[in-house]
Amino acid sequence: GHPHSDRIWLQVGEESWVYEAGVFYTDGLTDSDQLSFTVNGLPTAPSVTIDPDPAYTTDQLTASATGSVDPEGSTVSYSYVWLKNGVLTANGSSVVASSDTTSGDVWTVRVAPNDGTADGPSSEASITISNSEPSLSGVTITPPSGIYNDDTLSCSATASDADETLTISYDWSIGGSSVGTGASLST
Repeated sequence: GHPHSDRIWLQVGEESWVYEAGVFYTDGLTDSDQLSFTVNGLPTAPSVTIDPDPAYTTDQLTASATGSVDPEGSTVSYSYVWLKNGVLTANGSSVVASSDTTSGDVWTVRVAPNDGTADGPSSEASITISNSEPSLSGVTITPPSGIYNDDTLSCSATASDADETLTISYDWSIGGSSVGTGASLST
């Protein structure tokens, strides 16, 4: 016989759907098949921040993602992808080590929420690495006292900077007027 009608019906469970199609023939024979699938609503895009802000070359960057909601109430986890100056890196964690940053770098983190079934829409945040301030320590002038005409004063200091190698320059002044440059000054 020839089929005279078909019926399609949907049976709905709590989290899954069953699609079943049936074909009925005029001679009383029937045939059917089932296809099961899960309907999953995606979690919402997260709010993303990078700390600290501002960030310096001595700082570790930490990304935080919050606020994603899954329509079915599933727990949302986050995956992280970092870009350095627009180029994808191999870093898949929420943290970038300070040793990986350089002054002027632009770091972007892209965060995708996942409900255990699929990723939702991602969000991103960016930060530019600022130049760290240099540090000057151990400044001494010798001799420290008992200075006479024709004595030579010497200055020494230690300088450091996380971003670059420093060269110390000296400027000697008396009453606001420059009287010499260099590490030593003859009086």
